Amino acid sequence: MAGLIKGIQVIGATSIANDIQDAVSREGIYVWRINLSGVTSKAGLMNAIGKALSFPDYYSCNWDSLEEFLRDFNEGEGWLIVFDQADNLLALPRQDLATLESILSDTANFWSAEGRIFGVLFVGSPSFSDALSLAPAR
Repeated sequence: MAGLIKGIQVIGATSIANDIQDAVSREGIYVWRINLSGVTSKAGLMNAIGKALSFPDYYSCNWDSLEEFLRDFNEGEGWLIVFDQADNLLALPRQDLATLESILSDTANFWSAEGRIFGVLFVGSPSFSDALSLAPAR
């Protein structure tokens, strides 16, 4: 089941995310859920991520800090982040969405090279999925 969470995926139903979460949790994968309800800005996104992942006070809510903290996990064989209500991210400028996607993808590649799993599930619509695949690289 852990093979299902490699990299970034967009899924259309919360129930699927719940099933995946239950399955990978039983395999020792750490799972964080981030509710994006009301998140319509980069600052809101950074705060939601920092709070959900219990980043320390010195997390500076910028892209570089996010990338650094995502590569600094210590425990476990893998991690899964589930972004609920991902369509709210469509309110972000395209460049912010592209940067988020790039950081998450780079982080997945980093952890894969370390022999560990890092996956991201966005619970969103086909429009959100299209926005991710059309977002320019950073």
